Amino acid sequence: MNSKIILITGCSSGFGFHSAVHLAKKGFRVIATARNLTRAAELKEHIKKEKLPVMLKKLDVTDVKMVKSVISDTEAEYGYLD
Repeated sequence: MNSKIILITGCSSGFGFHSAVHLAKKGFRVIATARNLTRAAELKEHIKKEKLPVMLKKLDVTDVKMVKSVISDTEAEYGYLD
């Protein structure tokens, strides 16, 4: 089991979604982010159904303050971010 903490943006669809699911299944702890959490309903379903180690957070990568906050919160919760 790998204990790396991975933060992925754009997880409501596409590469972000598939990367989050794939890495979580491989044992990584994933912080999956999306601008609109409502659009991330399918990811929420996967997380719940497959009991994946994924935490879903709201993040707009164009908002520097929000980016710093999500990184800071993640580091505070887990002690680090890979």
